[in-house]
Formats: sequence, C-alpha cells, structure tokens
Amino acid sequence: MGKYICKDCEKTIRFFEFPLCPACGYAISPVGTHPHCQRSTSLNGLFALAHHDGAIKTLIHKAKYQDRFAMLQEGTTILAQHLPTELKTADVIIPVPLHPKRQRERGFNQSEILAKALGKELDIPTASKVLKRTRYTHAQMNLKREERLKNLDGAFELVNPDILRALAQQRGHQLRILLIDDVTTTRSTLNECAKAIKKHVRCKIYGIVLAHGK
Repeated sequence: MGKYICKDCEKTIRFFEFPLCPACGYAISPVGTHPHCQRSTSLNGLFALAHHDGAIKTLIHKAKYQDRFAMLQEGTTILAQHLPTELKTADVIIPVPLHPKRQRERGFNQSEILAKALGKELDIPTASKVLKRTRYTHAQMNLKREERLKNLDGAFELVNPDILRALAQQRGHQLRILLIDDVTTTRSTLNECAKAIKKHVRCKIYGIVLAHGK
C-alpha cells in the first residue's frame, strides 16, 4: 500500500463507509448534517477516514510523538483517495491551530502538515494563519465529554477574516472550507473552530480527520 502502511497493516484499518454527522457522529450520506442535529453544530459535514485504532492510530501516534512526518504524508494520500468527490473541489483548507506554547513545545503542528499535504494532493490552497488558538487548554484526551466542551469554549479566534473574504470575492460564491485535524472524538475542537470562523465569514465548513475515536 505504501512505505509505512503495508498490506497487512491495511487490513487493520477500519475505514468508515459513509461520512459522519458532525453533531451526533452517526453515518450520513451524502456529506451533511441530520436535520434534527443542525442546531447542535457549526459544521456542515464531517468526513473521517477511519476508526482510531489499528495502523491509523499507530501512524498518528508516531507522527505526533516521534516526528515521523513522512507518515502523515502517506496518511494524507489515503485520505485524498477516499475523500467524497464533492469535498475535493473545496475553496480552501484550514488546519486546526495549536496554542503557540504547545507548538513551541512540540516544534510543529501536525494538522498544518496534514492541511498542506492534502492541499497539494487536491490542488486546494491552504490558509494556516487565519485561525488562532487564543487560550491554552488542557489536553482533550484526558477530559470527559462535558469537560472537553467547556475546555474549548472561546479558545479560537479568526484573526485574518479579510483573507477569506477576499477569496470568496475572487471565487464569486460562498466559500466551502475544509477544516482539518488528525483525530477527533467528540468533534468539539472542530466545532469551536467552525464557530469562530462563522462569526466573521459566511461559509460552509466541513471537518476532515484521519481518525474518529470513541
């Protein structure tokens, strides 16, 4: 399959058969939000490549904590192959930002690496500097669902809305944005980012992740 994911590894990947509703997390097709869920999320849709286990979980962990950036490229190639056709013509890709302190500690933002790699695969521009994490938050993985939602409330800000407005004017239509992260569980990070963007720009935002966990 690739340099880092062999055929045996591929067998451990549990791909999602359909996009997911960004509010409830259940399957939906085509990409969108269940009618009764629309008031519960700022996202217009969500695509997760696979469940957060097997080779995908290993790939994300090694890329994030062992600086194996090339593994993210391979994961992005697979992501691009499986991405629904209607999302492959989006206008711009925005990565979920890290707080500056955490990015200094880690030395990179894995979501930005994913965004740039996916942008290259699909020939879609990336906008890495328009969204900012303004508040340092606790790691989401150690928190319960209610704590995760409270932890992220107001943690993001759209700092360069004119960049997106200019792009919308250039394209002549409402922007379709791909908001990318490596993994999501409650979808709260993606939702807070989308909420921050939509405060300033009329657009449709679709969350894109390599993995969705429980």
